[in-house]
Amino acid sequence: MLDVKRFDSVDAIQVDPASTYVVLITEEFIDEIDAITAKLDGEVLGAVVPYLIAGKEIVEKGVAVLPLTAGRDHAFTTSMETSPAEMKRALGSTENYRSLVLFLDGLSPHMDRYIGALNDNVGKIGVLGTGVGYKDLTPRPVIFDRDGFHRDWALMLGTDVRMQVGAKHGWRTIHGPLVVTRAENNVLYELNNKPAFEVYREVLADLEGVAIDQQHFFDVAKSYPFGISSFLGGEIVIRDPIMAGDDGSLTIVSSVKEMDSLYIMKGEEAELIDSSSSLSRETFAYATGTSAILFDCISRVLFLGEAFSKEVEGVFDGSGNPDLKIFGVTSIGEITNIGYEEVKVLNKTTLLGVVEGA
Repeated sequence: MLDVKRFDSVDAIQVDPASTYVVLITEEFIDEIDAITAKLDGEVLGAVVPYLIAGKEIVEKGVAVLPLTAGRDHAFTTSMETSPAEMKRALGSTENYRSLVLFLDGLSPHMDRYIGALNDNVGKIGVLGTGVGYKDLTPRPVIFDRDGFHRDWALMLGTDVRMQVGAKHGWRTIHGPLVVTRAENNVLYELNNKPAFEVYREVLADLEGVAIDQQHFFDVAKSYPFGISSFLGGEIVIRDPIMAGDDGSLTIVSSVKEMDSLYIMKGEEAELIDSSSSLSRETFAYATGTSAILFDCISRVLFLGEAFSKEVEGVFDGSGNPDLKIFGVTSIGEITNIGYEEVKVLNKTTLLGVVEGA
C-alpha cells in the first residue's frame, strides 16, 4: 500500500509493471503528463497536489507513482456530482475493503453532494482522504487519466489495508458563535443576517486590530479560519475562508450549512506544531505500524512558512520511531470518518493514518 516511488524528473521514472497506477504530480509537471503516462504500461489515474511529503522532506517539484496490486487494490474515478446509486456502482463489491484512500477536487462546489453519496455507501469502511489542487488555490481541473484532466472529479483507491487514523488542528477560538443565515455549497453569504465578509472584517478589526480587504484577503484570513461545531463530539472542525466576493460573500474550502454555528479561530506557530506532535503520539499509542500516510493542509504550509518542516518533524518525534516511513501530500481539505459519526471534511488540519502491520 505504501510502496510509493517518488521521482524528480520524468526520465527517472522506473516502476514495477502493474495493470493500474495511481500518480500524484506537483503542478510543475502538468505539461509533461503525456510523457509520464508513456512511461507507464497500464491504466493511469492521478491528481495534481500542491506539494508531496516524503519522509521529512517537503517536495516542491516531483512525481509519485503507486503501482497497484491486482486483486488487492482497486482504483477508480467519478464525477463529484455522482448520485448515491452511481457511487454504489463505482465502488462495486466492498466486502474486501478495509480502507478507502480518497483524492478529490478540493475546491469543487459539489463537495457536499459527493460526501453525501459516499456516506450512503461507505458503511464501516475507514476513509482517509485529501482535497487536491494548486498552490494558489485557484479552481482548475486536477484529476487526470489517459484522456486528460477533469474538473469536479474524485479518485478513490480501495484497499485491504487497515489504518489507525487521527486528526488535530491546534487552532483556538477567539469569537463566536455566529449563526450561518445564508449559504450555498462552498459560498457563505450571511452571518447573523449580515453580509459574511462585513461580520468577519468587523470582528478582526475589533478583537485583533487587523484590517482585511478583498485584494489581500488570504494574506490575513490564513491566520483566522472559522470553526464549526455542527457535529457530535471531537474537535471543532475548521473551515478555511479563501476569498471575499464583491457581494459580501466568503468562499470557503469545502462548505458550511445554514444554521451552523461558526467560531472565528486563531493560530500560533508553536500551538500548531505542538498539535501535530500530540496527534502523532496519540495515534501511534494505538497503532502497530511503522508506515504512515500524512495529509497536512496547504494553508498550514502558508501560515507556518519555513517552520512547516518542524511540524513534519514533530510527527516523526511523536511516533517514537526514527525509522518511520511517511508519504503524503499537502492537502486542500482533509477527509475521514474514523473518529466521527460519518465522513467529515476538515480544513487546516493534520490528518495521519498509520498503516497497521506495515
